[in-house]
Amino acid sequence: MKRYPSYQSTNGIIEVEFPESWQKSRLRFIGNLYGGLTGKAGNDFNDLGHPNNRSFIPFTNVFKNTYINTDDLQFVKIQEGERQNEVRKGDLFFLMSSEGREDLGKCSLLNDDLNSVYLNSFCKGFRVSRDDFDPKYLNYLLFGDIHRNLISIEGRGFTRINLRQESLLNALILKPSIEEQTQIARYLDYKTAKIDALIEKKQRLIDLLEEERTAIINQAVTKGLNPNVPMKDSGIEWLGEIPEHWEIMRISLISNYLSYGFTNPMPTTSQGPYMLTANDIKDGFIDYENARRTEQDAYDNLLTKKSKPFLKDILITKDGTLGRVAICDREDVCINQSVAVIRVDPDKLIPDLLLHFLRASYYQTKMEFDAGGTTIKHIYITRLAKMKVAFPIEKKEQERLLFAIEERIKSHDKKLSAIRREVELLQEYRTALISEVVTGKVDVRDEVIPE
Repeated sequence: MKRYPSYQSTNGIIEVEFPESWQKSRLRFIGNLYGGLTGKAGNDFNDLGHPNNRSFIPFTNVFKNTYINTDDLQFVKIQEGERQNEVRKGDLFFLMSSEGREDLGKCSLLNDDLNSVYLNSFCKGFRVSRDDFDPKYLNYLLFGDIHRNLISIEGRGFTRINLRQESLLNALILKPSIEEQTQIARYLDYKTAKIDALIEKKQRLIDLLEEERTAIINQAVTKGLNPNVPMKDSGIEWLGEIPEHWEIMRISLISNYLSYGFTNPMPTTSQGPYMLTANDIKDGFIDYENARRTEQDAYDNLLTKKSKPFLKDILITKDGTLGRVAICDREDVCINQSVAVIRVDPDKLIPDLLLHFLRASYYQTKMEFDAGGTTIKHIYITRLAKMKVAFPIEKKEQERLLFAIEERIKSHDKKLSAIRREVELLQEYRTALISEVVTGKVDVRDEVIPE
């Protein structure tokens, strides 16, 4: 694709090249920032059928979507005469707090007319006040890599990263003509829709493979390997029948240690031990590629033993996205408070087998049901310790069961890994495309966009 005739550069932490004909501004000069819901308690949310219920946009809607999904709203009680900020079509919403820097400042646009709808308390709203800015263009501009990187540098904290209001308002805004802005937004709407359709198709295949894998695990961890074995009622409503010779124990009785990681801030560096948050724990594995690191000296001197899991410890996400589990497979790691650790007694149960039990839908559903919190859910350690697990006592049967599960899901995991990589590449292409267009690296003014 063609480029603009000439370019200029910004001066700052990150140098940005953009067309000579474009202007610069700051977010604070083109509109007004406003807050989300205030003064609300847990029992004000999602009380279905209450006469004072009004809709609000949850932070997950902002996190997941370029444009707000109006089918994904929740409820909050708003009293008559209560003063809260209502959202309007064309408003931008920013995620002001996140578990990872890559999500900090994530924005989304309301592209629909809604009445009496509000914004969650974890986000800020922004209302454009000038007619020489197109909110759709701004949404894409602030989604681009350069702005995401600039905003993430301003984040503070580790357990949750917070973006200061002043930092957001100081965000650099590139200003082409209003006609160019509209054309850029239309072009990106068209191109990203095609990419999103491909991603959605692959995601459906991922969902299908995950359902098949879960069914394999469910069968094994509740029925065992012998379909003709005598069964008994487990006495646990959510679990149902189990093999007659299996035992039932609380997690606290099959583990030597159960806790969660650090809450204190830690320095970050490009080398050194890995600092794992809930974002880094995936379904059955740890994403070291995107995990941050800390200094060895800080790891040695600022952390207690509770934040340093052992090999074969089970790591489980306890905040936000709940119940994802993985085995700790290296020693140079630490965990923050969004991750719980279960140190299984190997004389009672093979740790890798408990991992598969906890991945089964029965146990996942139980953890979600027991979770507390309103806007953001939490797994409480005391409740996790009381959760019951049914399993064979004999070690040889445990070994056979573990081998059978891993053999049966091996092909599914291989396919899932390949498709997930394809999705990652599509998402990277989508992000790169947006960044190239909103900074004028490519000129789309003459591009013909189908209606």
